[in-house]
Amino acid sequence: MLGRDERVALANYCRTHAVAVCPGCAEILKAHEIAADIVLGKHDFCPKCRTDLTAVLRQHLTECTWRRVQERETRERAREVRQQAQELSKTSQELRDRADVLAREAEAAQQRARETKRGTPPER
Repeated sequence: MLGRDERVALANYCRTHAVAVCPGCAEILKAHEIAADIVLGKHDFCPKCRTDLTAVLRQHLTECTWRRVQERETRERAREVRQQAQELSKTSQELRDRADVLAREAEAAQQRARETKRGTPPER
């Protein structure tokens, strides 16, 4: 029986092409055609002859070029997104720092304006 990650990989990467040729009846199957019997707790068998396809499916996952290409593209895209997030975080921090400086300068200017209104000389 395939593990959860293997089943997810079949569903995500191999849904558009054949994933198994049944050794029992030579039926060519796509991922959504692989049978499961929830009552008996049996998964990954041929719907026609009920031959266990676990080994065939694992072999497909190991050899599937489409899966490897999609996983590589996903990793590359994730790397790009992480890099963009880091750059945005850095820009955001710079903007927060600049806003903090401007707020302090504004507070100082307000304090000087209050002191000028009161007639006390500003501190230098």
